[in-house]
Amino acid sequence: RPPKYWATAEGSAHSRVDVNALGQVAVFQRLLDETWKGKATRDRQGHLPNRLLVRKVQRIEAPGLWNRFSRHRRQMALRVRSSDPAFGLSTNAAPGCTPVEVLGAVAADNTCSNACSNEAVVNEDGGVRSAPVRTRSICEAAPEVLGPCDHSVNEHYLFHGTSPSGALGIIKQGFDLGRSRPAANLLFGPGAYFAEASSKFDEYASADEFSGLCA
Repeated sequence: RPPKYWATAEGSAHSRVDVNALGQVAVFQRLLDETWKGKATRDRQGHLPNRLLVRKVQRIEAPGLWNRFSRHRRQMALRVRSSDPAFGLSTNAAPGCTPVEVLGAVAADNTCSNACSNEAVVNEDGGVRSAPVRTRSICEAAPEVLGPCDHSVNEHYLFHGTSPSGALGIIKQGFDLGRSRPAANLLFGPGAYFAEASSKFDEYASADEFSGLCA
């Protein structure tokens, strides 16, 4: 079922609920501030701002989309628990996906760089470890705003930069991979891209023509 704090638990329609409580809005400002990296990548157009400011927060309550998401998450969890070889697990392996943090450390160890999204850190003994997903601790500290994630299937809250009109389309039908940019312009090919750093999703956010606000 949807999170307990949702007002809409059933039906096919979606609703946009304004989040106005100062403490709850502060959670989103903290997400922007504490995941910000003062460094531009190849995808940034224009100057790099010092920070992003939250102007409006809305919670999208779409039971239909939630049920679809929940069904796929449950299927993933069942496959992991059964140690499906498709997840790189042997039949006698312990249940669970390889944590994102571990995957990031392996990638950094293989490339000898800090190129992965979870910035790898070299220990005193020369081993490679990886910091937690940047959004994790902030989201876990605010369960009244952001419901719990199932980390057994590597579920995390991440950012996605788009336009206000694009956000409205996602609200109605979810992510449409057919609308992704040409593969030649995407580092990992066609797909939906997400980021743990607010500075990265900002590179893909575009402003509304009338309000000047980004989504």
